[in-house]
Amino acid sequence: MNYAEVRAEFFDWRVIERFWMLVDKRSETECWPWLGTFGTVRGKYPYGRFMANGQQYMAHRVAYVLNVGPIPENYTIDHVRKRGCAGGLCVNPSHLEAVTGSENMLRYWEGHDGRECPHGHGWIARGQHCKACAVAAVAHTQRSNPEKYREMKRLQKRKERARQTTR
Repeated sequence: MNYAEVRAEFFDWRVIERFWMLVDKRSETECWPWLGTFGTVRGKYPYGRFMANGQQYMAHRVAYVLNVGPIPENYTIDHVRKRGCAGGLCVNPSHLEAVTGSENMLRYWEGHDGRECPHGHGWIARGQHCKACAVAAVAHTQRSNPEKYREMKRLQKRKERARQTTR
């Protein structure tokens, strides 16, 4: 899913009002859950989606732009755990920060001690996927691009037959 670039000038007051009606505003330190539609990233992590002017936007990016300002080029928006943020459905601007992609990944892995993945599975080593997550990723690839997967399996069988004939 490609999301449109978010710029405050894209939204008039009616769109902005509709956006905030879809947010459960709580205290400044708590997460503000997105009440509108949402989707998942890589089939796992939920993120709010907001439709405006015929475009789909990620809700936390809209909240950041409306309250903080433009997102710098080549930056992403991080849900800062150290500020008490629970993740993708939070649109509290005080929980959001523009960071580089590599900084975002470093923060993601922060707090993971190398023994357990974020989904509760065991680790092979720090920063690598556990076997259960790797299997899930392969299954996702099979579903999303079955022809590519079938071709890969055909090539593996050919290689295996070639190895057996050379023995």
